[in-house]
Amino acid sequence: MASRTTARTGNFAASNLRATVPPTWPVIPVMAYIMPSLSLSCQSRTKIFMSEFHALFIMGFVAVFAPLLARLPAFIRMPAVVLELMLGIVIGPSGVGWVTSQGAIGFLGEFGLIFLFFQAGFEFEFNQGKTGTAPLRLGAVAWPASLGLTGVFIGLLYIVELVRAPLLVGLVLPTTSFGILIPILRQTGDLESDFGRYVLGAAAIGELGPIILVSVLLAHEHNYLRQTLLSMVFLATAIEAIFFARSLRSERLSRMSNVSPTCRAIE
Repeated sequence: MASRTTARTGNFAASNLRATVPPTWPVIPVMAYIMPSLSLSCQSRTKIFMSEFHALFIMGFVAVFAPLLARLPAFIRMPAVVLELMLGIVIGPSGVGWVTSQGAIGFLGEFGLIFLFFQAGFEFEFNQGKTGTAPLRLGAVAWPASLGLTGVFIGLLYIVELVRAPLLVGLVLPTTSFGILIPILRQTGDLESDFGRYVLGAAAIGELGPIILVSVLLAHEHNYLRQTLLSMVFLATAIEAIFFARSLRSERLSRMSNVSPTCRAIE
């Protein structure tokens, strides 16, 4: 009798245990499905990290090697930025393909371009020297003239069916690049000279003009015309604010220069 009671109690406890503890058999297929995906994701992340680290190492080596190569007698007249551009073509997707503009490399490229534009803005000191704002005025006249000549040339090429996208080609040809001009002028020592200021003034218009025109054309095609017009209004307002602030600054400086001799005479 006692043995039967013990057996019944054991069976009842086992049944309760099976009822309270969830079965493990549904978990096994789920884990078997999840674990390979987790391992593959970890492997893919590791592979991406190693490829980006490899690309950064190659870029760092090229950045150190290009200035050293520019000091050789055979390249003594060639700026380092030109060698960096050539080496970038070699290691890039158009060359051996060691470096691609994806992931962290693309972010560093965009960040460097933004910093380069800020640095170019810092270099505009047209109040110093004898040039004043003449470089900007010259660029404002010269770039539309070059754009018109380019339009005539591209129009002739389009008539003979040598160009398929005349609008984009016509905007690309008269475009300048701060990324090449500023390092070259700094290396040759002409960045703070009158010649350097004229080059930077023309380059500023040649950089800003195509950006505005391309934005307007692409906005018309993709229904972003309103946003582009608002951006242009904001840009014009910012330029007017800059000139207004400079005029106030010049007036204050002139007042201070006129007041200082009077103060000295009173003293």
